[in-house]
Amino acid sequence: MRRPRRTSHHDPFASFTPNGASMILEMASLDI
Repeated sequence: MRRPRRTSHHDPFASFTPNGASMILEMASLDI
């Protein structure tokens, strides 16, 4: 399975969330 993508901006969620959730949370954080 793929590892969670490292984001350029500091995303605390990306450290422990699964690959799918990290992408969703990244989009959500960018949306707000």
